[in-house]
Amino acid sequence: MPERFPQTIIPEHYDLHFYIDFERFLFIGKQKLLIKVTDTQSLLRLHCEELTISELLFSSVASTIAVTYDLSDGELHIKPAKSLLPGKYQLDISFNGRLNDDLAGFYRSRYTSINGEEAYLATTQFEAPYARKAFPCFDEPAFKATFAVTLDIPQQMTAISNMPEKEQTIANDRKTVSFYTTPPMSTYLLYMGAGDFDFIEEKRDNRTIRVYGVNGKSSQGTFALQFAAKALRFFEDYTNVEYPLPKLDLIAIPDFAAGAMENWGACTFREVLLYVDETTTSVSAKKRVAEVIAHELWHQWSGNLVTMKWWDDLWLNEAFATYQAFRAVDHFYPQWQIWDDFIDGDTKSAFGMDMLSSTHPIAVPVHTANEIEEIFDHISYGKGGSVLRMIEDYIGEESFRKGVNAYLKSFIYQNAVAEDLWTTLEKHSGHSVKDILISWITKPGFPLLRASKKDSSIHLTQQRFTAAKRSNNVIWPVPLTWISAGQVQERLFNVPDCVIHASDGFIKFNEQQTGFYRVLYDKPMLNDLRKAVKSKALHKYDRWGILNDFWACVFAGYANLSDLLEIMSWYDSEDEVFVLRELASQCTEISQLLQLKDNGQKLFNKYRSPFSSALDNLGWESNNQEDPHIKQLRSIAISFLIRAGDNEVKQKALSMALSYLEDGPLDPDIRNACLSAVCTEGTRSLFDLLKRTYERKNNIEEKVALLSTLAEFTDHSLLREYLDYAMTDAIRRQDLRTVFSRVGHNPTCPQLFFQWVKNHWPVLSELRKSHFVYMGLLQTMITTAQDTSVLNNIRKFLENNDVGFEKTKANAFETAQLYIAFREKERSLNV
Repeated sequence: MPERFPQTIIPEHYDLHFYIDFERFLFIGKQKLLIKVTDTQSLLRLHCEELTISELLFSSVASTIAVTYDLSDGELHIKPAKSLLPGKYQLDISFNGRLNDDLAGFYRSRYTSINGEEAYLATTQFEAPYARKAFPCFDEPAFKATFAVTLDIPQQMTAISNMPEKEQTIANDRKTVSFYTTPPMSTYLLYMGAGDFDFIEEKRDNRTIRVYGVNGKSSQGTFALQFAAKALRFFEDYTNVEYPLPKLDLIAIPDFAAGAMENWGACTFREVLLYVDETTTSVSAKKRVAEVIAHELWHQWSGNLVTMKWWDDLWLNEAFATYQAFRAVDHFYPQWQIWDDFIDGDTKSAFGMDMLSSTHPIAVPVHTANEIEEIFDHISYGKGGSVLRMIEDYIGEESFRKGVNAYLKSFIYQNAVAEDLWTTLEKHSGHSVKDILISWITKPGFPLLRASKKDSSIHLTQQRFTAAKRSNNVIWPVPLTWISAGQVQERLFNVPDCVIHASDGFIKFNEQQTGFYRVLYDKPMLNDLRKAVKSKALHKYDRWGILNDFWACVFAGYANLSDLLEIMSWYDSEDEVFVLRELASQCTEISQLLQLKDNGQKLFNKYRSPFSSALDNLGWESNNQEDPHIKQLRSIAISFLIRAGDNEVKQKALSMALSYLEDGPLDPDIRNACLSAVCTEGTRSLFDLLKRTYERKNNIEEKVALLSTLAEFTDHSLLREYLDYAMTDAIRRQDLRTVFSRVGHNPTCPQLFFQWVKNHWPVLSELRKSHFVYMGLLQTMITTAQDTSVLNNIRKFLENNDVGFEKTKANAFETAQLYIAFREKERSLNV
């Protein structure tokens, strides 16, 4: 990617007109671009990719200016006959491009219409650097401008953009729709869509909120519509900044690479992350829908209204949206206990990536398009959100809110950098947080605190937690918390070691897991914690933290696996789904890493007690009065007991799954658990039945569950057939990442996926244009290598094929090496 554009040529307004040709999958564009030149210029540069320029005129206020132009390295270079003096100019450009199927830029999405015919819609995905694939532009977030969009589409279709419709005209079976001008915004937030959409709507506070969908599915958007209206008001109240647009659309797109996109006033979503069917949608899926909607709505403030100046501060957008989304969901649905999902999902995933030497700081320099895509990861989202949670816990909720609100108001309709946030937080919160934030945002990794007890003193040390080369000279300012004798205490731990005086009994650091650090206790302290875990004297987050931290320490070589197996037995009377999910996860990871016999049945059976008790107490039938987390506990218990070899549970689950596959009813909250029993039978007839059910179902959550189940068969010929099937139109490109991951991690076929990739590389390499899918392919292929020899073969294959995505590959190869080292070290352990 060439160097960033100078700030001496500034776009002010784009007037865009697109003719969309669905017959040939083309678009024809015309634009008037108003620019301001602030210093003498001899060259104008615009981003421009995969477009053909048919005409270009350049003019000042007074006259047309002679220019020449050429396309080079993703840019449109315009050279005036003589240097441009400071002033305002207009570019008139005619161009055309392909309505691609890469899920990026201006692309087409295929679906089956209500009458059973193949149909298409047109949609855009411009984040990160893809607006340039739709029109020549200044495609960097710092170049905010206003946009006026006009779409010329088939008459029966509906057009959608960021702003409400201004006017439309109809002629010759086509419709021309123009939209009101947007506020100043970055190119990546522009949206254009056209298709046979229908919608449901709600008018509230002088604005219209709609959920759009195709194929008559918008009615499944009722929950999304109602929640969006509430969340929008919630964020207005939280920020004291009114949502500035007259409408908000939530648009379900059948083919969508990521989860959702915050286009200002026209947010796009995967169907599974917007639709809720009260009869077929599970609790976990409904929670995820609400969380993703809240995430995109927070972006309307942090991201859209105030935008990072460059992608190295992506976390200003994504960390805030990640964290604030959970705040909104918890406000309206406290019974969901949504913060469980933040800790077990976002924080845990960030820990996993950030322990690698190939990790990156939250604020990371980026230069190329691939590098931009690669930082949409667990660090920018999960670690960034977790650090914000830690800072809020340190300074207090109200102080945090005041600082955030001041930050938003100070940079409204502008761009900001990280320093703007921490300076504003410190100024308006009344707390010294600047140095703390600088350290956490700019340093890669996180600390491991070692705690040892002697008499009434606790000795603490800190070092960087890493699974590779040990590093002891990095110090973080840790907002340290602990609970002892029923009292929560805190201090800033910003030195290599310190001593804390404690009373008798247990002491648990990182109270309720609010800090982004891990703790390793010595044996006497662990013995004290054992009693607190078994008696449930500790909060569920603390019980989870002890288990999760110790497993991480075992994997990284700081602790012994035999000690972990003992600690896992402390949870034999555990009844919290949040904690039991972690226990189940560790059994799964240990089983897979060590390639245990019978898929780890002996290990699962060893820790089956709390899961058996849970299922005995809950039974198989749910009811409307149950708390949502109880529904999730039932599912986890069934899955665990099947893995533990409980034949009675397996047969009942199998019977229910087979009934479901023949169109019988099945509780959506135990659907995945019951389906897991099907693949244990492994027959061709069941495989074919699953495929037919997948093709027949319309609910996206069900279809994804069936895709995952198909990947769990053990017959290698069926798995190869399934991978081939995935490359047909039967499975959407957006779902290939799921297919690849599930087959690649199937413990019964460690080398099958890599062999299949090699045999199909000419086709698979085309996925490079769909970055999200392609990165998933690379990650799965590399991290599932079972030994050093296979890993070296994969490395050589990738080197010979120049696949790019260096950060993704570095993370994956390091992870694979750690898996292999752990397997070799612990293989002899009898579990």
